[in-house]
Amino acid sequence: MALMKMRIGRIRELRKKIAYADGKRKEFLHYVEALKKQHQHGIISYSDFLGSFYKKHNGKNINEWIEHLEHYIMECKMEINREKIHMFLFWLV
Repeated sequence: MALMKMRIGRIRELRKKIAYADGKRKEFLHYVEALKKQHQHGIISYSDFLGSFYKKHNGKNINEWIEHLEHYIMECKMEINREKIHMFLFWLV
């Protein structure tokens, strides 16, 4: 039974990580949309738009961060599915 509690705790932890990563992903997407609107309204030039878009933040540009976060979310979801399979198999035995 302790193993089941550990797996349930792991699933909760993974869901929190997914929520955090998805929030960060949405922040980047909103930032990109804001940059696009600023460029469309003539507030910033196209070169400023590209400079902001491709600027590195902790070693990655915005697009790379979005891809990284999407991959991380998918990995967490796969780990949740593996935990659920283990729980199901435990109940079968």
